[in-house]
Amino acid sequence: MSTPNASSTRDSSADLSYAVEPARLQFVMRGLPVSLASALTLALITVMVMWSSIPHPLLIGWIAVFTCVTAFRAVTWTLTRTAYSKKRPTAFWRACFVGGCALSGLSWGTASILFNPTDPFHAMFMAIVIAGTAAASITSLAADKWAAYALVLPTVMPFTIDKLLSTNAVDVAVGAVTLLFVATLSGSIARLHEQILVIIHTRAQLEISQTEVSRLNERMRMATHVARAGIYEWDLITRKADWDARVYEMWDLDPSTPATLEVWQSRVHPADLAATVAQFQRIMKTEKHFDLEFRVLSQQGVTTDIRSRGQIVRDANGTPIQMIGLVMDITELRKLDRMKQEFVSMVSHELRTPLTSIRGALGLLTSGGNKLAAAQTTQLFDLANRNAERLALLIDDILDMDKIESGKMRFNLGPEELNSLLEQALASNAAFAAGFGVSLALSPSPIRVGVFVDPHRFQQIMTNVLSNAAKFSPPGASVEVSAEVRGAKIRIDVRDHGPGIPAEFHSKIFGKFCQGDSSDSRNKGGSGLGLAISKALIEAMQGMIGFETSKLGTTFHIEFPVIEGRALGTDSRISTTIALDLDAGR
Repeated sequence: MSTPNASSTRDSSADLSYAVEPARLQFVMRGLPVSLASALTLALITVMVMWSSIPHPLLIGWIAVFTCVTAFRAVTWTLTRTAYSKKRPTAFWRACFVGGCALSGLSWGTASILFNPTDPFHAMFMAIVIAGTAAASITSLAADKWAAYALVLPTVMPFTIDKLLSTNAVDVAVGAVTLLFVATLSGSIARLHEQILVIIHTRAQLEISQTEVSRLNERMRMATHVARAGIYEWDLITRKADWDARVYEMWDLDPSTPATLEVWQSRVHPADLAATVAQFQRIMKTEKHFDLEFRVLSQQGVTTDIRSRGQIVRDANGTPIQMIGLVMDITELRKLDRMKQEFVSMVSHELRTPLTSIRGALGLLTSGGNKLAAAQTTQLFDLANRNAERLALLIDDILDMDKIESGKMRFNLGPEELNSLLEQALASNAAFAAGFGVSLALSPSPIRVGVFVDPHRFQQIMTNVLSNAAKFSPPGASVEVSAEVRGAKIRIDVRDHGPGIPAEFHSKIFGKFCQGDSSDSRNKGGSGLGLAISKALIEAMQGMIGFETSKLGTTFHIEFPVIEGRALGTDSRISTTIALDLDAGR
């Protein structure tokens, strides 16, 4: 099995080889149009210069052949580039391109033999043309050394061989010098080719590295975004800092604000500042890594829970010189922790109280035996029974919450008459309300209205709302239930005359385990799940729930779509399982 590093190396190599070849081709092809135009211009100048000393048909034939060769090279250049750009096989067109270079070289080499003037001026001109053409090919074709060789050698070698075979000592000397020139050119082509490849490889590696850095930066950005984290860095010598946008956002600062220690401290919650600074001072002395929690206070007074994790970089003497790390918004995490604590507190209270009553009643029954009067025995059994029912309700709420969140809550939906449902709800909860000295009153709707609901779940909703209203109503008060048609919806109002819901609790009223008093000494029972469950059930049946509250009391209003009266009593029930979210809409 290959290691991740080995795999990464192979991938990088593959990327590099793929990047080098197009770059090398681009290096060759970039200046080729200018090179071809220059070569054709030089050929025309050569013809003009030789016009007075060489037969015209020979010159015209040569320039025609050279023009065709140049056109062939232009075509192969275009087709090779097209093949590379479309990622098609290029071997054939590259061979044609090299062949075109060889034909161009042969054209110049042939000219050096055909146009062999006897006068010194024309002879020197041809030598300069041949040498210049060969030398120019180094810069234009060295990235493809075989193309360069294909042009240089046919260009110079005919002239060189012709001079070496001459009986004139001067011509032989010129041929020898030209042969040395050819060797020098060949070596220059090889060296320049290697240097160009090094440049191309280096540039390709840089591009791949930049791409990889960009990819890693993007992954880091996405990871920190998902984790709701910001990155910071402190230079502890200069006391300068560098924060990313997420840190500025969490600190509720404008991005143009200088990142300084003083600015950082200005946002730490006053209640946490001294302890946080003291922790950092302790860490600076000996620690290498740190993990701190504190709160940040925004300009609007919003508190954010922060977790800061990082590392202290020290010099050879152990002096801290740099701090780098992450800050994470853990407000939701701490909120969940508080909800868990409240849940434990609620469960401990709600379980302990009825269990204590049950144990006390059973203890008295066990120890009293036949000594207890019939009325006392009945009273103790009734006490144990009521508290057992209280335990059952708590367990039912917790089980319902689990069913809702796991998508296992079943509904048996069908058309129901609203008045009958409300009358049944009040009758079922009258005894519970009476235990608080509260009565339930129904203002019946003057019309026969139907709703498409699960009757069992509807009763569960009304029980939660009515019991909540009864618990927070003063003794002797009445909880009033009414219904009113509003357009295509029916609105059910449940009004109590209690002290109202505190403003700070409005946003939490439909949350899980949320109660105005979550301590284990509160005097109102309940799991804190009733309204959260009710909201989820209502929305599953296409309804909605809200509330209005003041110091004179609270009204919960529930709305359902109205169905026509003729649909009532029909057998059109739907049994279904609906997945709900207790936190939706909060």
